[in-house]
Amino acid sequence: MPYCLPIECSRFQKDIKENRGREIAAFLEGLPCDRCGERALKLTRSRLSRQVVGLKRCEEVQIPLSRCGNCGCRRRVLPLEVLPRKTFSLPVIAECARTALEPRGTLRAAVSALDHGAVRPHFSTLHGWLGGLGERAFDQVKLGTHAATVGGSPALSRFSALLRQAQKQMSAAPRTSPRISGVFFPPLSPGSLPFSFAISFEVVGRE
Repeated sequence: MPYCLPIECSRFQKDIKENRGREIAAFLEGLPCDRCGERALKLTRSRLSRQVVGLKRCEEVQIPLSRCGNCGCRRRVLPLEVLPRKTFSLPVIAECARTALEPRGTLRAAVSALDHGAVRPHFSTLHGWLGGLGERAFDQVKLGTHAATVGGSPALSRFSALLRQAQKQMSAAPRTSPRISGVFFPPLSPGSLPFSFAISFEVVGRE
């Protein structure tokens, strides 16, 4: 599982190109290794090129590799908006989900509403994203040993804890208010929940 850092993609790429990843390396020093648990992660000079679909365009993103000085484990390091094993960035997923959760929103309309020339997800892909959000909201996500949160104990925090954290952050921001929306869809794949629930936050009123 890659290490996902709280650094926006533009800043992440600038750090790699202009500063040799110094900010990224500083973040890695505070993380335990996913394999051995030691805080010995170092940023290597190895880079991979990956295509990411953003809200405005598709772009090639440089993904660095980390290496543990203790056990030698090598993992990819991702910026905030780039998700593991996902071509579409987090802003695209969030925007599609937000639009679909509008009172008269539909899956097809949400996908069509993306106002850019980049590749759009298929509406069934959005259906899967919302189903995954539903499983996450009900703490039904089952993680394998290859897909656990780095340094997490338990491997994945309960959704209620994330909800409290998000509400706390929003209440601290001036002139903001959270909005929670829900929508139900029948499952598409065997073995999924009998219903899917998606929950989203939207910050409004900020000036």
